Amino acid sequence: MIVVFFIFIAYWAFSGLILLLLLSKKKKKAAFITGTALFLLPIWDVMIGFLFVFVPASIFWSGNTIERQVMADTIHYDNFYRTYGPSTRRMFRNEFFSNKNKFAEMEVTEIREYSLVKEKGIYRFWLDKSNNIQFKKIDRIKARYTVRTPKVRRLPLIPIKFNSRIIIDRDTNEIIAQGNLVTLSYKPVLYVPFFSWLPWHDRSYSLYSNSHIEDLELDTINP
Repeated sequence: MIVVFFIFIAYWAFSGLILLLLLSKKKKKAAFITGTALFLLPIWDVMIGFLFVFVPASIFWSGNTIERQVMADTIHYDNFYRTYGPSTRRMFRNEFFSNKNKFAEMEVTEIREYSLVKEKGIYRFWLDKSNNIQFKKIDRIKARYTVRTPKVRRLPLIPIKFNSRIIIDRDTNEIIAQGNLVTLSYKPVLYVPFFSWLPWHDRSYSLYSNSHIEDLELDTINP
């Protein structure tokens, strides 16, 4: 991080020297154009993304919409929510039961070293009296309501992502609730976006337009 900090300082010091050189030669127009270019070069993607995508999407697209609330003891999570089902890692063990539903159903399509189940298939999960996850294989999904998380949509070069969460009544194929979220991510130095469009740094900050998308199930099923 120290190296990144010095690169940041060096870039702006170099930019300042260029501007001073142009101003000393009384080239005000060239100094203005160069200064604008040097200022925009590290942050153009974040500026465009924030002003022309993030703000409009936050106002007109983002948010939770609940058509009706329902009661159910079982929820079906589709594959994009978690392809390997519940995890053996303690911090992730009970996330399938965050809205106090008794059972969660899912088709497990991927097995990892920390997967609770060790074989692909359709499973029903539940918590026992000791708050441990139990499971069994079933032949088909029986839950009436599906929580679906479609694949994240991204914009090229602009660090914007669009996420959705949908709750579907499987009996009627009706969408009873939907949450939309737009995220702007950027790589900062001293909290300032700095060449986020280059793959130079793996630490980023994000702006989220809808902090309540995780509550969609809580507000819709067994509210």
